[in-house]
Amino acid sequence: MPGLPATAPFPRAGDLRWRPTNRSRVPASEIYVPLVQLKGNAGEPYGDAASYIEHWTSSLAGGKSIHVWMRTAEAFGPEVFYPSLFQFISTRLKPLPSESP
Repeated sequence: MPGLPATAPFPRAGDLRWRPTNRSRVPASEIYVPLVQLKGNAGEPYGDAASYIEHWTSSLAGGKSIHVWMRTAEAFGPEVFYPSLFQFISTRLKPLPSESP
């Protein structure tokens, strides 16, 4: 995501439950964009801490979802993470049909 450092430490205290998203849990026909991935010390992936999904064929067709693990902003610092997330979201917004010129 724009403006985020390449790595951030996993929290050491507090609620450490890891609840990632994963491409395998989203239908292949839908757009899935991993935004932040948790990796172990040896580089092994543990899932995505933040992801963006565009729903095309499921019961959510036409919708868009953002998943962010509850501690992601804390890991990067909210003053860095949220502006980066909002910048990413703004690139995915399209005008509503009633707003078109």
